[in-house]
Amino acid sequence: MDRTWARHLNNTSLIVEVRCIVGDGSVAVGRFNDPGAMSEAVDECNAHGNVFTTLNRPSSGVLATNKMSWQSKGQGLTDDAFAEILHLPFDFDSVRPKNRPATDEELRCAIDAASALSRDLELAGWPSPVRGCSGNGAHLIYRVSLPNSPAARNLLDVLYKGFEREYSTDKVKFDPVVRNPARIWRAYGSRNTKGVESSDRPHRPSYVIMPPGRVQEVPAKFIIERAEAYSAVVAEASREAARVLRRVTGGASRYGKGDYSTLDLLGWAATMGLKPVHLKGNVYGIQCPWEHEHTTKSAVSATAIFDNPEQWPGFKCFHAHCDHRGFVDLMDYVGGADAFCARQYEIARLPASSY
Repeated sequence: MDRTWARHLNNTSLIVEVRCIVGDGSVAVGRFNDPGAMSEAVDECNAHGNVFTTLNRPSSGVLATNKMSWQSKGQGLTDDAFAEILHLPFDFDSVRPKNRPATDEELRCAIDAASALSRDLELAGWPSPVRGCSGNGAHLIYRVSLPNSPAARNLLDVLYKGFEREYSTDKVKFDPVVRNPARIWRAYGSRNTKGVESSDRPHRPSYVIMPPGRVQEVPAKFIIERAEAYSAVVAEASREAARVLRRVTGGASRYGKGDYSTLDLLGWAATMGLKPVHLKGNVYGIQCPWEHEHTTKSAVSATAIFDNPEQWPGFKCFHAHCDHRGFVDLMDYVGGADAFCARQYEIARLPASSY
């Protein structure tokens, strides 16, 4: 494992989880606060499989073992085990046959796409990133300091979907799902043995290029500004996906799987482009998604959502065209609410003796 990268991870995350995933499905897991021991473990494990590390800081209850142990699948740290988001990993992967490594040309296209994004971000004031190569794709990693909260995760959801729409091409795809706090990432310096290799599609070692000096942190305002710039187009894409789904299913199901009494109403509304503004108490003005049907221009207070603790939210638009619409109609039209619920809805069941 690259020793400089190992030290950086341990200095920022304090404890780093290492996972070695073998082709037969077996997994070795270890948690390290010693970069030397971590590097040695990665090098040893790479003889058996592909090796990955976490990127963010776990909660204080997570303890270091400084050794690897073989475990059943699913024993690694989950998103809830992390206290802070310290790195934003961006992954550009070439479009290629499934289960095959990249050709040299495909890898070059991925590196070029990553360079284009880093140039654009530098023009916007972002510092130089850590640059990496997985062996098949190109990486950019930005140092940040964000809480592991629903609001931060929703913000990153919009940011990554925006980057996907702007920087994916027919040859290279920006991966929008690598944003979660427990994401495991290629252990740089280890060899990538995923897929069936051939002379033109070889297995390659991964590598990392650290920026000059120390890795500088991206100010949170830069992340927020970029996400806000993407919010309208991402929201419209989500609404269009919901409309397509309703057409395909015949509109039979207007309810998802979320427990809407746990809905992060403001996070959902902001992400979906409804632009919530606090009016009073639990009432928030929004931009009505049916505004194009209104005969007069809407004031902020003309359309409102109601954040009701431990109950379903409410919705009211005072325009005649929307008089028949409630919160179910709003959820159905805008889409995406399930992702902002703290839990799924479960039907209460009576004990067997009650039947």
